[in-house]
Amino acid sequence: MYAILRGSGPGGAEQLTVWTRDKNEDAEVFDALKDSITGFLHEQGDPPEEDYVLDVFGPDGSLLHRLDARV
Repeated sequence: MYAILRGSGPGGAEQLTVWTRDKNEDAEVFDALKDSITGFLHEQGDPPEEDYVLDVFGPDGSLLHRLDARV
């Protein structure tokens, strides 16, 4: 992961957009990345909102993963 952009997403949920150099689309890799991102944000004292959408883009700009964690 080399960049995170935070903003407003669909339905007022927080939008987290992440760019990674890893082009792996495997679900296990995504789960580890998601945990790493949310852990990092918690460590920084600014965890994601309860409702959030996470998009992960690969090195060529293609969408690798989308997680809709809205409740």
